[in-house]
Amino acid sequence: GDATFHGVITGSELLSVSWLHNGVELNPCNASFKNSLATLTVRQCSAGNAGVYTCVAENGAGRRSCSAVLQVTAAATQPPSRTSNHRLSSEEALGTSNE
Repeated sequence: GDATFHGVITGSELLSVSWLHNGVELNPCNASFKNSLATLTVRQCSAGNAGVYTCVAENGAGRRSCSAVLQVTAAATQPPSRTSNHRLSSEEALGTSNE
């Protein structure tokens, strides 16, 4: 299946948002940042996708980050009778620089 990470990021200056997997910057093709919501989707997760995902927001006022761990387990032989969605969100605010 797919895994989607969300980060709510606000700031009064232009923001640069990037995503890391185990400390390595990811290609932004599966990421977006719109209306203060940063989103990363990891499609068709496999064991190689497991690890720490970090959202990094930067502007002239500083840098903030938030991380989450993705664990990938083997698929069940039968579909579960009930599924649930989990959403991870973190709110970070970056203000203006005092220069």
